[in-house]
Parts: sequence; structure tokens; C-alpha cells
Amino acid sequence: DEQKISLVENIFMGFNRLSIQDVSPNAMQPLHEKINDNEFYLMFNGEVYNFLDLKKTNPKIKDLNYKSNSDTEVLSKLYLNYGFEKTLDLLNGMFAFCIYDKKNQKVFLARDIFGQKPLYYYYNDNTFITASEIKGITSYLDKIEPDFFGSLNPILQTGISASNFTMFKNIKRLLPGETLILDLKTAKITTKKYLKAITGYKWTLSVCLRCLKLGCS
Repeated sequence: DEQKISLVENIFMGFNRLSIQDVSPNAMQPLHEKINDNEFYLMFNGEVYNFLDLKKTNPKIKDLNYKSNSDTEVLSKLYLNYGFEKTLDLLNGMFAFCIYDKKNQKVFLARDIFGQKPLYYYYNDNTFITASEIKGITSYLDKIEPDFFGSLNPILQTGISASNFTMFKNIKRLLPGETLILDLKTAKITTKKYLKAITGYKWTLSVCLRCLKLGCS
């Protein structure tokens, strides 16, 4: 429905918005939060199913001033008050999001445990790009190198694709239930699964099989 672009120092952020929860300009992304010395930008794709419940009952965010009725702003308040990992424990939904924390000079990525919303990233020669589609990354690259072996090898070995490789060199997909942290000070990337966030699910056979297929465990 709308598009917004933010440029902060050497960080470029763009977002194409499909308005669902809140169609007002206050819900536009990238969402910018600056409170005291904390400052960050949030780009979110998906839906937080329990955002209204969190907004009304969570002790740290229920009495805050909100500019919109969006789940994105609730997510931003959670991050501001709980940090990255604890926020993931509180979310129930399907999502992929990116946070650029200007104060701490870090970039955070996360996907929900079933991976319903895609997220890809590229990192090479001190250039980091993330997008919900591969073409959102390749359009910024001068040279695109194929990597057919890296993407097909897991499928040939196991019959399923639980790998983070894609068909392009240096472009990877964030796996379901996985987080990525890029430290801009050290240029170091760390990825890991957030297992605490899946403990609230009822583990039926169908859920377990889906997690096995998507690499949730």
C-alpha cells in the first residue's frame, strides 16, 4: 500500500507496506523509536497474534503511550523493555523481522518457529543486506554468483531442505526459529535457534513432523 525509506549514516532501510492492523501513517515502517539514549529501527513482516493481550496486560508496556494500533509498535515496545531474546519468548505469531539498534550498533533478525514468513541475508566484503525475497538482495549486487551444489546437496542427502543455503553464493536464508545478530563494531555474525520460544506449543505428531521438515529442532 505504501513505501518508506530511511537512511541512517551508512545504513539504508526500505519497506513496502501492506496495511492490515492499522492503516494510519503512524504505523508506517521502518518504525523509529528514540527514548532517552535508546534508538532503534524496526521492520516487521507478519502478524503477532497476541499483541492486543500483551498491550493490555503486560506490566512493562500496558501503560505506555502508543501512536498506533499496530502489532509492530507493540513489538517495538517489547524490544525496548525486554531486549531481543526475551521479546521472542513473549511472541505468538508468524513473523520475520529486522531491528537496527543504533545505540548498540547491532542488527537483529528473527523468524517464527514455523518459518511462515521468509527472510534472506547476504554478507560479504563488509556488506550486509537482508530482505524477505532473494530478488530484494540481488538487485543491489554488482555480481551474482550461482551456488547450485550448496543448495541441492542437503536435498540429495536427506530428501528435505533444512539448510540455510540458497542457489546464490553468499546469500542464505534464516531458518525457522532462528535468530541472527550482526555486531557492527566487530563485523561478526552469530546465528542460533531460540528454543525457549517453542515450549508453549502443544506437540502433536503433525507439529513435530512439520518442525522436523523445516528444521525447528
